[in-house]
Amino acid sequence: MPRQFSLSTKTVTLAAALLLSTSSFSLAIEASEVAQRFIEFTKTQGQTISFVSIEDDNGDSFTMKGVSLAFPNAKPATVANIRFDGVLENSDGSVTINSVKYDTISFSNEQVAVSMAGATIQDYTLPSKSSPDAVRSMVYFSGMSGSDLKISVAGQDVASMANININYGTVTSDQPVDMNAEVTGVSLNIAGLGDQKFQGLIKLLGYDGKFTGQMQFGGSWNPVDGRMDVNKYNIQLDNVGTLSMLFTIKGYTAEMAKRLQDISKQANGSQSPQMAGMMMMQELPNLFFESARIGFTDDSITRRVLKMQAAQMGGSPDDVAKMVPVMLPLVLGGLGNAEFTTMVTGAVGRFVSEPGNIAISAKPAKPLAFSELMGIGMAAPTSLIGTLAVMVTANE
Repeated sequence: MPRQFSLSTKTVTLAAALLLSTSSFSLAIEASEVAQRFIEFTKTQGQTISFVSIEDDNGDSFTMKGVSLAFPNAKPATVANIRFDGVLENSDGSVTINSVKYDTISFSNEQVAVSMAGATIQDYTLPSKSSPDAVRSMVYFSGMSGSDLKISVAGQDVASMANININYGTVTSDQPVDMNAEVTGVSLNIAGLGDQKFQGLIKLLGYDGKFTGQMQFGGSWNPVDGRMDVNKYNIQLDNVGTLSMLFTIKGYTAEMAKRLQDISKQANGSQSPQMAGMMMMQELPNLFFESARIGFTDDSITRRVLKMQAAQMGGSPDDVAKMVPVMLPLVLGGLGNAEFTTMVTGAVGRFVSEPGNIAISAKPAKPLAFSELMGIGMAAPTSLIGTLAVMVTANE
């Protein structure tokens, strides 16, 4: 039976009626307790929140005022207020909050400044403090949105994002949870950044240093067996191309996620990243690689590169495209894998002659522990191609 965290006159009347019809009744949770639990659980995400005061609406809402948000080894970010609406404590001791709204968020140091007009988290759940279940002891929300994110370096605006939206499916102890995210209105301005050689390269490719695009993500996660499927991870820039990544791993359970969070907290407290790294390495035998794919779909950059190379060599873009598959066997000869060399040469040759898409994928016969892959990589790195069943394809 859910209960409001603070009692209004209307709530008192309802509570009295419930008291007559049920065998038990619980006291309301205070705004200060909700705020403290919120702060404690955000620490598991590597955040430290402090505030000046709480403005209690004497209902199911309150506001944390004068908020400061800090991450390890970074200057605190300022958030004017955080608003909590629709706060309910449930019979199992968990707390659900309809929305958590952050006012304008800003951060800056000597070189970098970051700001966001605001952010909202929907259906935020603080688990019961006494829950021993690793799945139920995690913090969940159904969605998060933000707008007008801006990043500047040395006073120059270098990146902005109009809208950020993240959505999660219902989290249970035995079913996968679906996840998707989208970032729209991405704008990059790298004109003037980097050295003269880099800026010269941008101009030779025919760009003015300003780019637009978007990002998308989609996947699912099963907290019980730790299977994580990322079926969409696209980074798209107009007049450049789209980088896409897919992968499946197994073993990243809720228990492992909690252990990694604990390791991170210990590292932040002891200021020992080396020790944290060693502890995380101990988790690798429990994490398994199933498959992965990295692809690129062209949107003019390949022709731009061929044209630039042709101008420097005194030939045509088609001449450069024909040279690429001739040179590749010389580059890949050190691998000692003639079959793989032939496959790569053919795929790259098709791609540069008619730019479309190119991809490299890996899917071993059975899932392999990351610790095993590391061992193979150190002992016999060239054998990883066969172990992972690496494939290279183009224009498919």
